[in-house]
Amino acid sequence: MQQCYASHNLVIDTLAEILGIATLICLLFVSIVFVCVLFWLTFNYARSFQRKRKGAGKYGKQSSLRKSSWRLPLINPKGDPDTLT
Repeated sequence: MQQCYASHNLVIDTLAEILGIATLICLLFVSIVFVCVLFWLTFNYARSFQRKRKGAGKYGKQSSLRKSSWRLPLINPKGDPDTLT
């Protein structure tokens, strides 16, 4: 009778240990996937933000006509090389 209880307890202990190890492996897998998704979302957000900033250009979001009129006219009375186009 005692051997039956002992073997039954051994089976339960073994199953509990296997279930515990499987739970730890699943938690490890879920945490790795969570961290990867977090990095992916952060990278995509940063890339889209950088793309928006890059698209805005030097003068902000303006039309091409407005960008061209932002510069000084072609006539340069002072001879400053920075304003020559």
